[in-house]
Amino acid sequence: MDLSDAHYDQVSLLVPMNSHLGTPTWADFSKTTRALSPAGTPLFAPYYANSRKDGLWVTYFNGGSSLTLPDNANVANFGTGDFTVELRLALHDGGHGSAWPRILETNHYPNPGGWGLVGSASENPGRLRFDLSDGSPLLITPSALTNLTYYHVAITRAAGQLRLFLDGILQGALASAHDFSANRFRMGSNLNPSPGEYFKGWVRDVRITPGVARYTADFTPPAVNSFYRGPEAVSRVLPQTLQSAFRFAQLGDHTERTVGIQALRRFAPNPQVGQRLMVRNVALGYQAGDRTVRLSGTTKVKALPANLPVARPVRLYRNDTGALVGETQSLADGRYTFNGLLLDQQYFVVAFDPTHVHRAVVADHLTPERIP
Repeated sequence: MDLSDAHYDQVSLLVPMNSHLGTPTWADFSKTTRALSPAGTPLFAPYYANSRKDGLWVTYFNGGSSLTLPDNANVANFGTGDFTVELRLALHDGGHGSAWPRILETNHYPNPGGWGLVGSASENPGRLRFDLSDGSPLLITPSALTNLTYYHVAITRAAGQLRLFLDGILQGALASAHDFSANRFRMGSNLNPSPGEYFKGWVRDVRITPGVARYTADFTPPAVNSFYRGPEAVSRVLPQTLQSAFRFAQLGDHTERTVGIQALRRFAPNPQVGQRLMVRNVALGYQAGDRTVRLSGTTKVKALPANLPVARPVRLYRNDTGALVGETQSLADGRYTFNGLLLDQQYFVVAFDPTHVHRAVVADHLTPERIP
């Protein structure tokens, strides 16, 4: 799984919609860090879909609730350009809190520039539609969705071609020069001053990327939670998620341990620094909006006449407790970064080779720096 996102800087909204971060909030993990305001008590409810029992609670819209961004947030101001809107959802009772349930809506009719991800009027289970704000359908899934089953939904536009995907499978396409210049955004109902058209079901993993069509043909949907492991987001999510420290036992111990409320597999990195994969740490300077304490480095493979940078999974741990602090993947040029660290702590980094050609390499007793 790719733990980085080459388009992270362009993401306008990135919301896990789950409670494993430890607080009942709907935080935005894009660089803009907007806050969604609840109305009608959307709930964190067990992740029941497909009978999955992973301890994770996700946002449940009960047929009378919604989440709204402040006006002029412009998360869906695409103009006539490329974009990607994606999320995971599961229908409850066909998604019907009301007829034509609005899963997502931007700009309510008669305001121009809006679009919506909408359920059916009365089908149970129902189909999904991508509509204009006046209710005119643009794309519709050919078949009804199954209740209580999670689907990855993606709408993209690339070079004037609009596409709707369900679990990575193309459902329909059409030419589109529509000007989507919406400045309002809501999940769970319409944007009418007296809201209606309520959605009933679960929603998670919401990501909106203006200017980028991530999918133009059938694809494998991103893994659950993979959206939040980009170079910026990972250092903000994982320190909250992994709150309980754990220690390594002897090498070769692969038993599972509960960390926070998530089960992680302990692993035994080989500490032989003579292996061919190297990690080198340096400090990065302060950037506006980021925490000032950072640790970064590079991953390279030994080669002649010069070592070659490679993209590799990298994990950061505290030296004193062995607690996992963050996880990311280095970029193609080998660079990785961890943010929001403690100045009075030392850390160690483990880099892995998913191709299994090289063993993991450890760099320990690393001290982050604050750059004013």
